[in-house]
Amino acid sequence: MSIFAVIGIVFIAALGVWLYVDYKIEQKKLDAEIEERIQDYFKH
Repeated sequence: MSIFAVIGIVFIAALGVWLYVDYKIEQKKLDAEIEERIQDYFKH
């Protein structure tokens, strides 16, 4: 296995993890926002 192949695999893996974490953080923000809206709706 060449060094470029290793670097490529590591780069793709890191990118995948980064995108996954970013997606999870966005999901949490969305969930919190939706929950706030639901609570506001029930308060009225």
